Amino acid sequence: MVGVARSVFVGNLNDAEYGWKRNEEWAFIYCAKEPWHRRLVGYAGRGCPKDSPEYLYAIRDNAIALNMVDVENPEYFAKEMLDMAVGFAWNFNNRKLLFSCTQGESCSPSVAMLYLAVVESIPNGTFEEAEKDFKKRYPYYNPKNGIREHLKRNWGAYTK
Repeated sequence: MVGVARSVFVGNLNDAEYGWKRNEEWAFIYCAKEPWHRRLVGYAGRGCPKDSPEYLYAIRDNAIALNMVDVENPEYFAKEMLDMAVGFAWNFNNRKLLFSCTQGESCSPSVAMLYLAVVESIPNGTFEEAEKDFKKRYPYYNPKNGIREHLKRNWGAYTK
């Protein structure tokens, strides 16, 4: 787990297991379908039913789990999902925030970077400016093409 701003941390599956215990000093933004979204929603089989009201995200107490799979295609990332993650983090900004995914390299650092840009803790004029600053804070940042291209294409819609 690495601190990237005051009370904002990015981590991996091992760090997130700590959060599963629902520590009240923290809020958790789980940026992975497996195991977090599946655990919170409770579905079996290959994926969450597309008609589920919790298809994109599920919120329980001080945790949100995104139905996020780290793929190469940017079309698999929904703006609504990321808007909700940023809004959730904003609503819990009086706590420590942990953004986590399986490896802590792609999805969770990307969502944490977006959050920091939206709340203006890092430069947000362009995606490239934000990414350059964020890489200094989080050296493990290694996004796959899907999440990176989604953010790059939609940056202005998120940060305006």
